Amino acid sequence: MRYTDQTVATKPDEPSVALVGGAPSPPKPELPKPALPKPVLPKPALPKPELPKTAPQTSQPEIRVAYAPAGRQTLEAISDELVPLPLPVADSEESGPEIMVRESFAERDTLAAIIAEAAKPQEQTNGIEIFEMVTFVVRGVEAAMLSSEGLRKRFVEGHLLSRLPVKSMEAVDRVDVTPWTVQGTLVVRVWCRAIT
Repeated sequence: MRYTDQTVATKPDEPSVALVGGAPSPPKPELPKPALPKPVLPKPALPKPELPKTAPQTSQPEIRVAYAPAGRQTLEAISDELVPLPLPVADSEESGPEIMVRESFAERDTLAAIIAEAAKPQEQTNGIEIFEMVTFVVRGVEAAMLSSEGLRKRFVEGHLLSRLPVKSMEAVDRVDVTPWTVQGTLVVRVWCRAIT
């Protein structure tokens, strides 16, 4: 018999087996594969910082603003600019009449005339009626509580009379109530007679 050395490859991914004399020999130990060097990737290029664009050269001056405490001279210059110069005084012969004002206590006759003028009833003006309307915004009152003119006038008498320009409810002509856009809020307008 004759022995020959043959190498038989079984599969592409399995190690080859050597046949010596017709019998397979033990597989050779696998040698470690040399590690491939890692590819060196180029570093990404960083964006270049943009330099500020220079302003076009002009003949205008460069203006810089800064805040600092103002000195006496600066404040004096500002007040000189703001305060107008005094007007020239005209000769007394060319100007108008001289007016003198003095304060003193009012005498009894003057006070009596003022009181008499205030006590006079206001004049009626050809059937024209003038009212002063006072408006209030009221929250927390149901509209049903102010549904009639009588209820409205009682509400004004109980809550608003001291705020009105009149002293009694006899001078109140009417009371209007309007709901406002905010829920639970009413606008109350009181018509007070000024001149009748």
